[in-house]
Amino acid sequence: MQKILPWLLIALSVAGIWLGMDLTNTHFTVTHQPDVDFDSLCEVSETISCAKVNGSKWSAIDFGGAAELPVSVPAVAFYVVILLLSLMVAFGKQEKRSHNLALIAGGMVPALAFSLYLVAIQAFAVKAWCLFCLGLDAASISIFVLAWIGHGGGIGGILGDIKASVAKIALMVVIFLVVTYGAYGSYADRVQSEGAQINLSEPANKADEPEDEEPVDPEERAKAVAEAQGAVKEFLVDWPAIQPKEVKINPFDAVKGTEGAPVTLIELADFECPHCRMAGYFLKDIAHRYGHTVQFVFKHYPLGTACNPNMGRDLHPDSCEAAVGAQCARRQGNFWDFHDQVFDNQGNLGTKTLMRISDELGLDRAEFEACIQKETLWDEVRAQVEDGKTLGISGTPAVFINGKELPSAHPVLIEAALREALKAAGVTDLPADPDGLFPL
Repeated sequence: MQKILPWLLIALSVAGIWLGMDLTNTHFTVTHQPDVDFDSLCEVSETISCAKVNGSKWSAIDFGGAAELPVSVPAVAFYVVILLLSLMVAFGKQEKRSHNLALIAGGMVPALAFSLYLVAIQAFAVKAWCLFCLGLDAASISIFVLAWIGHGGGIGGILGDIKASVAKIALMVVIFLVVTYGAYGSYADRVQSEGAQINLSEPANKADEPEDEEPVDPEERAKAVAEAQGAVKEFLVDWPAIQPKEVKINPFDAVKGTEGAPVTLIELADFECPHCRMAGYFLKDIAHRYGHTVQFVFKHYPLGTACNPNMGRDLHPDSCEAAVGAQCARRQGNFWDFHDQVFDNQGNLGTKTLMRISDELGLDRAEFEACIQKETLWDEVRAQVEDGKTLGISGTPAVFINGKELPSAHPVLIEAALREALKAAGVTDLPADPDGLFPL
């Protein structure tokens, strides 16, 4: 047993790394590629679904940055550390064997506690099971048992060896943090490249720029501007040939800007969609600069099964209720502030959050609470979802300008199409273009 034990630990560690990487890829697919037909050995039924678990709000931590942090990313880093310790058990000095086994056993204790928490989330919150997640749990339990048996010193002996290995613990913590940071950086880059091929170094609205933001490197900015100019030029080659669709505007759609304006911009979005949150920020800025010539319309298209029958899986379980809450806020004349606040709380939506937002905005609590339960409000959201289905959209955000659907909701392309539509309508007084991104 003592000879085969290190190899069992190594095999289980490698399995943990592989499962963590697969779950990270699953999270990316179900969260950022909703139109991709997801297929996995883990998709067995409605209650046994890695996609459903990995698409839930508990599957990631939202820091408000470029991308959320899937909980599977630090899991990968953790198993990398366990793998290193297992290799030390297999090939290291014999007198250090018990210390390394003690570190493995001790490290598995918080891992098992977190696994228990995630099992509870699957059982009581998501009400679905992820087989690969359970595989990670099984690997953790097996590693703990093997390390405990291999050490053979009981709790006292393990604690004694852990106390004698402070320097190694510090090194393992550093490795864990470095691997987590590197893996998260790669994941965030993938999210940004998938959702936004252009990345200007400055926000369009200078008033929203953080005061403590570090100066932008001139060469990097020039490169970003050149890339944006190229993307706009390429986009405008195909834009005239796109045929407009008839987009119905309902009396319960949220509208701002100038009624009867020559250009109408319609957005279909989901409050739990990270790209929708980014698009919402830039559309708010565009509305500020173009509002006197454009009418802006917002339609809900939640990627949740509670209100969207087009969904094969419940990607965003809280998105439907959030949409209904926004409709209730609209009835009290405060849709857009509510819209902004929901996006700001995107990582922690739910009934309690919606109620808190309504209180912070000064809405009538009793009226809002009753409204969110009304079937007529849910029907408004379902009608907007049906509008999206009629238009043939498969993901969010989807943007239409005078009926023409943009191939991407990137703000630079939205503004380019907006300016072209305004020029076609005879509007010549357009906002300044200091970077020369758009043709005259």
